Amino acid sequence: MDLWFWWVLFALLMFAGEILTSGFFLLWIGLGALLGGVLAAFHLPVPIQLLGFVFASGGLVVSSRTLFKRMLGDRIKTPVVSSNVDALIDTTGMVIKEIDNETGGGLVKIRGEDWTAISENDERISKGKKVLVLRVEGVKLIVVEKI
Repeated sequence: MDLWFWWVLFALLMFAGEILTSGFFLLWIGLGALLGGVLAAFHLPVPIQLLGFVFASGGLVVSSRTLFKRMLGDRIKTPVVSSNVDALIDTTGMVIKEIDNETGGGLVKIRGEDWTAISENDERISKGKKVLVLRVEGVKLIVVEKI
C-alpha cells in the first residue's frame, strides 16, 4: 500500500482518540498526520513528510494552547477550595466551655462539632460568647472574641 494510506489511517486513529478524551491534543496530531498524508500523496520524500507532520502538529499544539489561554484567561485556573480544618479559618463559633489558656483552653462549637480552643491573646472568653477562628494549630483552634 502507498504511504499516504498509513498517514491517513494514523490521522483517523488520532481523531478517534480525540473523541474519547478531553482536550485538543490528539486532534492537532491527527491534522499533522493528514498533512503528512498529503505530502506522501505528492510522492515527496519521507523526511519531508515527517518534517511536515512534526511542524504542523507542534505548531498547532503550541498555537492552540496560546489561543485558548488568551480566550479563557483566568477561567482555566482551578479555584482553591478550603477543606477539612482549613475551612474553619475565618468562621464564627460559640464558646460552650469557658476558654482559659491557663487551664488548657476551652471548647467551641462550630458547624455542630466541638473543638478545643485557646485564645490568641491569652484573655478569658466566657461561655456563650461568639469567637472568630484565626488559625488551627494541631487539633486546637486559635480564636479571638468576636465583637
